[in-house]
Amino acid sequence: MTSTSLIAIVAFLTTGVLSVCFLRALCLAGAARREYERASRDYRALVDHRLANPLATILGAAETLLADSLLLNASKQYMLLLLIRDEAQRVAHTSLSPRVLSTEELTLDPLPNSRSMQVA
Repeated sequence: MTSTSLIAIVAFLTTGVLSVCFLRALCLAGAARREYERASRDYRALVDHRLANPLATILGAAETLLADSLLLNASKQYMLLLLIRDEAQRVAHTSLSPRVLSTEELTLDPLPNSRSMQVA
């Protein structure tokens, strides 16, 4: 075997190994991107649940009180005011108090590290 043939074989094998490494890196990058997108969707759903829903309730109750206060009896007005207070407390508690998220609210899978990108 000549040195030129040996160089050609080494070049071919090196190119193949680099291609495998590159393809694996692309796959891992795609998996990381999909994981980020999933975590982002989970976070948006959590924000919707914890903040947007109570705010919608507060706005709806306040609009009802403003628009129909003459048509509502005192008991219904009081119930709407309680609803506004309770939902405002829920928003304040959610946004102001530090707490640990439960696994049902948000789950994150570990991202690949540099060791997992090495070819065995």
